Amino acid sequence: SVEIIQDYEDKRIRLLHNQENKGLVFTRNRGFAEAKGEYFAILDCDDWAYPQRLEKQMIFLDENPDFGLVGTSVELIDAYNKITGQWNYKLKPDLIPPTLLFHNYFAQSSIMLRLSIQGLTYRKEFPLAEDYDLWCRISKKYKVWTLPEVLTQYRVHDTNISKIQEEKINKAIGTISRNQIQELGVVASDEELILHRKIGSA
Repeated sequence: SVEIIQDYEDKRIRLLHNQENKGLVFTRNRGFAEAKGEYFAILDCDDWAYPQRLEKQMIFLDENPDFGLVGTSVELIDAYNKITGQWNYKLKPDLIPPTLLFHNYFAQSSIMLRLSIQGLTYRKEFPLAEDYDLWCRISKKYKVWTLPEVLTQYRVHDTNISKIQEEKINKAIGTISRNQIQELGVVASDEELILHRKIGSA
């Protein structure tokens, strides 16, 4: 990937190359810090975006200054680029924050957001769910939405999540859920929080 990027003779393209593996959170936050534009779009290296994706998201944010983040519906693809399904996002903006109370609503590779957002940073204390945490925090200050049109392809890998990773994800999501519930002034028991998570993953 690095060699391919270096082959482009386009001053608009800047390669930010870590000398060692510093992890996803560090690298994404470095991207936020180094970016110079008004908007920031995310696309992981194994996913795809349709040519119109950036244009349509930029137009939406230009026309809706009270929105801080916009995603898209996505197609699911396998290792051979075969389309295997879709995630269609159809909720109205006012229904997305309460939905985030139960589960993540956005596909990370479909996201475009404003760099002017306060507190725009991934937090390392939520490993493997740092994106979910960020969307929840953004939705408390700005309107958020997903374009219903499929403009991104998300790759589903054959490899299964290890038990250790699954435990990390569940712990991080549980903490995010607990924080959101407490911010609403609700004091929930451990049993109630477990029930809340089951509802969110149903």
